Amino acid sequence: MGNVCGISIWSPRLDDNGNSVRGVRVAEELGKLMKFHPFDMTTDKVDITLPKNRAKHTSMQNVMFAVSSDDIKFLEAEVKKASSSLNFADYDQRTALHVASAEGRPQIVDFLIKNKCDVNAQDRWGGRPLDDAKAFDGGNGHPKVIEILEAAGAKSGNVEHKMKWNYVDEGNEMTKDAIVATLYAAADGDVSTLTTLSAQNVNLFLPDYDLRTSLHLAASNGRAKALEYLLKQFDGDRAALATERFEDRWGASPRDDAIREKHPKCVEMWDKFLGAQST
Repeated sequence: MGNVCGISIWSPRLDDNGNSVRGVRVAEELGKLMKFHPFDMTTDKVDITLPKNRAKHTSMQNVMFAVSSDDIKFLEAEVKKASSSLNFADYDQRTALHVASAEGRPQIVDFLIKNKCDVNAQDRWGGRPLDDAKAFDGGNGHPKVIEILEAAGAKSGNVEHKMKWNYVDEGNEMTKDAIVATLYAAADGDVSTLTTLSAQNVNLFLPDYDLRTSLHLAASNGRAKALEYLLKQFDGDRAALATERFEDRWGASPRDDAIREKHPKCVEMWDKFLGAQST
């Protein structure tokens, strides 16, 4: 495959056409598992041109964005796929039920519960879906969602979830794919993928459904090299990094994340970049 890889298969026994019998068999089996042909449009094979787990991550995040946008039809189509599951967690251990509860989507919350999503799953901060449902509107919450969750046995994670912002869907599918690739790369400290995305003119600073950015993920996971690279790529007003533009759903900045997760090197790097005195 041009610019991807080369595969050599050898076996001494030949068929009537002079091809290796076992080699042909191996190639046929590989073709069932992986996408080698540029016109192969199947969605259940491994695309070896993409970074590890990219297809899986994209599928998961499509569900999360659909939940945020109240797209029940997309979710209904997903559960009909034999290999699909709605019970997964992202880089922050956030589940579809967390996001649906935060956004106040009673129909989707009910749908997810009926499809065996864990009503007591805990995210990075120990928060559960019920905490998200209660945090809306200064603690007034989403009454209908709370009712559905409690009826299903949901419990509070006993964490203080003060919600400041809600997700607004303003992106197209290509934009969402870029967000998925960028945030997972930042979370994993994959500077190579971030560099490739930047070379493709991808905006490295777009937020996800929880308004989390690559900067949040790099800082949260202590990925100092990734954070350094991202800061160097930021060509906007540096002061904007310390404004509400870079706050997540709960009003936390990347610097707040680095402090909370005890990554002093990331805090120091952030302060130095913004020209602030490190504290």
